[in-house]
Amino acid sequence: VILADINEKKGLKLEKELGDATKFFKLDVSSENNWKDLKKEIDSNYNLLDILICNAGISPAPKNIEDLKLSEYMKVINTNQIGTFLGIQACIPFLKKAKSGSIITISSTAGLNGVTGLAPYASSKFAIRALTKVASLELGRYGIRINSILPGPIDTEMLRPAGDWGVDMREALSSSNPTGRIGTPTDVAEMAAFLASDVSSFCNGADFVVDGGVLAGTFSPPDTKSPWEN
Repeated sequence: VILADINEKKGLKLEKELGDATKFFKLDVSSENNWKDLKKEIDSNYNLLDILICNAGISPAPKNIEDLKLSEYMKVINTNQIGTFLGIQACIPFLKKAKSGSIITISSTAGLNGVTGLAPYASSKFAIRALTKVASLELGRYGIRINSILPGPIDTEMLRPAGDWGVDMREALSSSNPTGRIGTPTDVAEMAAFLASDVSSFCNGADFVVDGGVLAGTFSPPDTKSPWEN
């Protein structure tokens, strides 16, 4: 398993935790040269790749479009959208050589519905979905599948950059979800494992929502009146 991330400290820590079957490489996903270097490492030391998960992503604090700086917008686009494009492009030759494989991109429920204050993030996630679908049409003939996971709010550092949410925010997110809880990284990882396996061999170019049912419709918690009650 190859781990690639810009956070070297955490990457090396995870490499140690996972053991000898794992190798970490420092990678800025928005850098074409970094991807070229990683391709050389794979070609020299592994010569094989059958699964790619494009998981890198960032989101700044919410800000309205009129207040956004271009640099702020492009930082998100370069990491989320361009990083996914470069990753797919770099790994296609290895997957073609294997004559099979699975690519998994990480979009978001924000890639289906706009979110106030998150123009860069939502734009990048819409684009990732489109890129995934185009790639599925181009790569299917080579035995390569590509699908996109669309997580809802997940308990990660991205969603709580200032630290712990606190009780009120945690309860608000949980109570607004039909399942009554917040999503976890494991929820997303289990979907990725499914899409990486042969069990999903006929899944291609599809969106897989992991949000606990938030997008299913208007939800009223059991202890509140529905919008249609007087």
